[in-house]
Amino acid sequence: MRKLQNYQISLTLLVVITCLTLKCTANVTALSSHQSAIVWFPTILPPNVQKISNSLLMKHQLSSNEGSSDDIISLLLAPSRSPQNRNEASEVKQYRYPLSQIVLQHLFVKEYTSVFGNSLYFVKYPFKLFTESLLNSELRTIYRERGVSKIFSLKVTSVSMEETSERVVIVRALLYRTLSGKPATRPIPVVGVCHVPHELLRKVYLLSRGSVLWQACMNCAREAVHIIWAGGTDPFASANSSLLIAPTPSLPNSDLLQFTSTGRVAVPSGLKNLPTNVSSLFHPNLLPLNMQNIVSASTASEAMEASSLTSKSLWTGTVPDLSVVTNLGKRLKVDYVLMARITDLEATSGPTQRRPFRFDGRAIAVGDLVRVSDGAILWQSTAEDTMHGYKASRSDTAKIMRFAELFALSGIADKFDSYKKSFLVLPEITHNAYLHH
Repeated sequence: MRKLQNYQISLTLLVVITCLTLKCTANVTALSSHQSAIVWFPTILPPNVQKISNSLLMKHQLSSNEGSSDDIISLLLAPSRSPQNRNEASEVKQYRYPLSQIVLQHLFVKEYTSVFGNSLYFVKYPFKLFTESLLNSELRTIYRERGVSKIFSLKVTSVSMEETSERVVIVRALLYRTLSGKPATRPIPVVGVCHVPHELLRKVYLLSRGSVLWQACMNCAREAVHIIWAGGTDPFASANSSLLIAPTPSLPNSDLLQFTSTGRVAVPSGLKNLPTNVSSLFHPNLLPLNMQNIVSASTASEAMEASSLTSKSLWTGTVPDLSVVTNLGKRLKVDYVLMARITDLEATSGPTQRRPFRFDGRAIAVGDLVRVSDGAILWQSTAEDTMHGYKASRSDTAKIMRFAELFALSGIADKFDSYKKSFLVLPEITHNAYLHH
């Protein structure tokens, strides 16, 4: 009898615990269904602009032969030509940001849900009434009333377009976020860039303005989601970010390894009097930086000469001399210093079966990005390249070595571009939900 009573008590306790567990699970599920919220800015656009917005959202692009729509997209961005009349200037001012805001927040929701799922609560907030203080107050209210633990909003701050050798659109925005009802200390700048060249042998760009705008907004949205997922900030997202390109030094001599009929012969410094300044060979892509915020290598050289510094003074072997670099950056009032140099040159020559004088030149380059405020190295990489040729004279030898340096530095520029694109990397998509709002 006592065993039966103990069994009944144990069974009752098990049922009670199960019920409590299910109740807690239901509460957790109800809370997690609105775990994150996104502030949505509803906008009102005139019919012709709304048509373009709908086309962008539905088709994701506008074909380059849609001239009339493309012209309106150009008008809504920052046109290179001056507005023809006051009405046109008014449209540029009034609708450029709302159109980009619609596209950007649409893509932000798409990218966010692809990573974190579709459990979202949307807060509509008038675009024209937006201020940071009002938003923070609204976010705290949402946290208290809805139990939302994470709230995000993305607001466009500038949109620009340039059409020269490339069609370039840059979309900048601010990411506002709050965790547990407490707003972040300051919004995080994010940026999206898209640039396309002309078609081969034609004066038509590879993508229409609508397509380039769409891709720039997509990159801006992806960067915002990347920051939410991985943390960190893009050093060039702010419109005020400034950069110094340091002069690029090389080596005056190169060792030469000769292959002869009697064997190998090593000739230390076999190639002499090579150019020691190869700044003209280093051409990194500096988008999205504003041109007025970039200090060129020639300007830096002039400032360094006034202080009796050379390009080698910025380096200690193959690593930057952070004390000298940061002092130079502070003197020229920049936020970052991009550096590159040739660290090693090697040459080999010898007979081949077809020609008697084959010549190979090999160059190794390093690159660094230094933050001036604290001397932190944000990015560092190495690249190398080997050029092959047939030596006829000393000038041919010098050309081969120069091409080796050029392609080694091109490798550094490519890796720097990959570093900037790393802020667009997201984890593998685990949710296929695509919200339409």
